[in-house]
Amino acid sequence: MPAQAFFPAHPPAMPAHVSLVCPQCTHLASFEPPYWAVPQGEPPPGSGALIEWKGRQVQARFPGQVPWDDPCNAACRPAARSKTLGVVVCAACGLVRRHLLDWPGDAFFKCDIQGRTLWAWNRSHLQAIQVALRGERGSREPSAFGPVKVPRHFLIAKHRDLVLEATARLLESIRA
Repeated sequence: MPAQAFFPAHPPAMPAHVSLVCPQCTHLASFEPPYWAVPQGEPPPGSGALIEWKGRQVQARFPGQVPWDDPCNAACRPAARSKTLGVVVCAACGLVRRHLLDWPGDAFFKCDIQGRTLWAWNRSHLQAIQVALRGERGSREPSAFGPVKVPRHFLIAKHRDLVLEATARLLESIRA
């Protein structure tokens, strides 16, 4: 099993790949986990030192941006406790920088419908939301998100078409 990128202290439903608005150029960027979890006996993916943490080996993915800091010490930093630390990586402008995720404010895939904001972690989550809104229960592509919960406000018949149009525009905006 290869090394997996991970956020040591984050909301449990948060996937390893999160799409956000680049803080420098406003294009689509990704919010990357700062560390690798390296299985015992496997070679580490990077060149940095391996650290033993909670029975597993970890390695900083971006040691210049986010060096290892035991996330269990978050209680000592109450201001940062509600935000997740990672690295924003933008292919459009080349930005690679430490970032405290402000969710859903940083979300790339979000739209306002009748005064409420619908957001998705990333493109595949947005597509899973579209499938749920269309009522396509037997989709051939399994969702990495399992059953998608869509707030009732967006499921109301008078809002559903607006949501589907808005999400289609979001997906179209990133097609190259």
